[in-house]
Amino acid sequence: MAARTAQRTRGRIREPRWVLAPCGASVFVIVFALLNNGRHSMWFDEAYSAYFANRDFNQLLHDLVTDEANMGPYYLLLWGWRQFSNSDVWLRSLSIVGTVAAVWLVWAVTSRWASRAAAAAAVCMLALNPFVLTWTVQARGYTLVIALTVLVIWLADLVRTTTLTRYAVALGVTAAVLVATNFATVFIVIAAAGCTLAFGDREKLVRPLGIGALVSSILFAPFGYAFLTNRSQVSWIPELTVQRFISSTNMALGGKFTSATLAIGLLVLLAMLARLREPRVRPVAVMLLVSIVTGVVGLVLVSIIVQPLFVNRYLIGILPIATIGAAIGFDAIRPPRWHVAALALLPLAALVGAIVRPSSTTQTNLEDYRSAARLIEASVTDGDAVIDVDGHTSVTLGRYLESPDSIIALVPTDDRANPYGLRGLVEEPSRVWLVLRGTSFTTSESATSRRSWITSLYPEVLKRWELDGVTLELRSHGRA
Repeated sequence: MAARTAQRTRGRIREPRWVLAPCGASVFVIVFALLNNGRHSMWFDEAYSAYFANRDFNQLLHDLVTDEANMGPYYLLLWGWRQFSNSDVWLRSLSIVGTVAAVWLVWAVTSRWASRAAAAAAVCMLALNPFVLTWTVQARGYTLVIALTVLVIWLADLVRTTTLTRYAVALGVTAAVLVATNFATVFIVIAAAGCTLAFGDREKLVRPLGIGALVSSILFAPFGYAFLTNRSQVSWIPELTVQRFISSTNMALGGKFTSATLAIGLLVLLAMLARLREPRVRPVAVMLLVSIVTGVVGLVLVSIIVQPLFVNRYLIGILPIATIGAAIGFDAIRPPRWHVAALALLPLAALVGAIVRPSSTTQTNLEDYRSAARLIEASVTDGDAVIDVDGHTSVTLGRYLESPDSIIALVPTDDRANPYGLRGLVEEPSRVWLVLRGTSFTTSESATSRRSWITSLYPEVLKRWELDGVTLELRSHGRA
């Protein structure tokens, strides 16, 4: 008896050492982000986030429930966050909170289902993952998606094991916020709820899950109208092909090294289902695997049948699930020396990916909109018209101009059909500024070919204008 007590005591004394992993991962994420999230100007999606954060609250609510069909909860959080500061660094720092929260959630969840060594490997891999670091330094809601996805999986397991209504309500609330932030995660939520029913006491689970589903539906309802009626212009997004799907999946998982390691870990988990140390972990392992498969298949079907999507962004909910699953899989390997070596592969693969493609962890915007805004402010005179041929003028250049409405001619889309119409154009400009992104044209193209392309794109606007004005090309900060 005394020997057992001493052994348990020694275990508790050694236990705090593992907590250094999430602590160190959190510190790394914070330091990395603070060193990088002010380096570049905001790109269009980030500036769009800033636009919502600067809206009147009533106008923001109206936009979210009638038009904007994605990231609604994130925009609400960012609106509150923006009350303290409107700087690029501050707005982007909300994503740091999401990543740190995800690190600790992955730590807690993996520790519950596997060893502390596995949890340490999982959080280190997540913190070093190039794709996670990319979104940690941007004013977008993808790190919030990562944290909420882990919370949904955790709550689903708690509902299955306890059948308590309070956990089911928490699951419903979290699921509603998650799906309203990234609609593709609905397939993960469905898979988690289905596995909860399949592996739990169905008679006891029907009532709490029903209450949770009702709460989730009520919370999601305000965003549901926008999802059903939104008609975003997506014709410019390329169709999904096998090659594009593979490259997008690799990107969403952090690169080919990380995705290959995660795939191996998940295959090990599948092969080791019957040999997991604790039978209670088997339903969890199945839930993780089913959630991954359902999430990927569902997203592919939506992208093919409904509308094309940027698959890598919508697959981001799969990343933390795959990380936890791979850690549990490697943790099941025996003997111990192989088990430790396998777990070490997780953070090592992410580190290699970050070293091989360093730009993927720091690149937030290739074009320098800040410098372009300063140049325009110093040079534009009354009567000039400024056109951003990519249609991002109002939210990108406009963010860095003192009085954008007085000098910016808004061309909101590069779709030839131009369904939104042209607003704010100078009727008879004395000079036309054409703002070109550095990635829009190759260096070999001449000014004549550029002029021809722009004229064909906006014939109803430029047919009476002399295009001998100023061409301002935004230069790249780094590698594309």
